[in-house]
Amino acid sequence: MDFLQKEMKTYISVLFHIVVFTFVIVTTTVVVHEYGHYFTGNMFGCTNTEIVLLDEKFETYTKMNCNGIGDTNTLLLQLSGFLFIIPFSLALFMLSRYEKYHSFVVFGFNMIISSSDLSYAFASFNYVFMLAGAALIVYGENLLVDRYISMVDQVIVSSSN
Repeated sequence: MDFLQKEMKTYISVLFHIVVFTFVIVTTTVVVHEYGHYFTGNMFGCTNTEIVLLDEKFETYTKMNCNGIGDTNTLLLQLSGFLFIIPFSLALFMLSRYEKYHSFVVFGFNMIISSSDLSYAFASFNYVFMLAGAALIVYGENLLVDRYISMVDQVIVSSSN
């Protein structure tokens, strides 16, 4: 196997790792986000609480009946998905290696999926959260790709010597 084939194989392996790990992180973010609504709804006494991960339209949401829980509790219910992700994102950020960059992706994706929840209470936040979330995802993925490429370059240089 010549040097170019070895290098391409390494880069494809890195790309595959980034895609798979990002998919796992994003899926976990969605599940924990919806569990935040589920847990809070049950805590406030909502009935028929159910997490729907993928319906026939490939949408994910938590449905429940919450009659008379009040405006403050309704706001907390809307914020709960967003708030449940913060410890998960912080735990990733505390890691010492490149995995900490996934915290930006998690928090950014959480902002995007929370924008629809928060648009009921704060209509102007919808676009701000979506744009800020997208920027964080791009930033996090850029850091990940840069880190992986520098690691691969070190491996390739050391193996060519």
